[in-house]
Amino acid sequence: MSVAMRMPYSSNATYLVSLTLDDKTIQAIYKPMRGERPLWDFAPGLHRREVAAYLLSEAMGLGCVPPTILRDGPSGEGSVQLLIESDPDEHYFTIFEQRQDLHDQFRAMCAFDILANNTDRKSGHVLVDKN
Repeated sequence: MSVAMRMPYSSNATYLVSLTLDDKTIQAIYKPMRGERPLWDFAPGLHRREVAAYLLSEAMGLGCVPPTILRDGPSGEGSVQLLIESDPDEHYFTIFEQRQDLHDQFRAMCAFDILANNTDRKSGHVLVDKN
């Protein structure tokens, strides 16, 4: 794992990283436990919640959370999540207005957020990948 940069505008330490296996390289987001800012209403270990969110999304058959694993990295244990390339000008409000075909997926994502106790959904957290 090699760190490309620290992501701006994150409340916790969040890094863009490259992962290479044989001749294939992918980009991911690494969130180490060491860089977490404690929240009064959540137990420590927010990086583990990232992994749990992925597992819940998969168990529900939603596929609304990119593949996410626990991994030791340059700053210790953290979550590593596949980077989803997206257009920053597309977010919940623009997508909701322009893509009525995705409204059922929005409703499913709301149910997911309730089950996952996700209190951090922001407009920019709603991405449509290139596929």
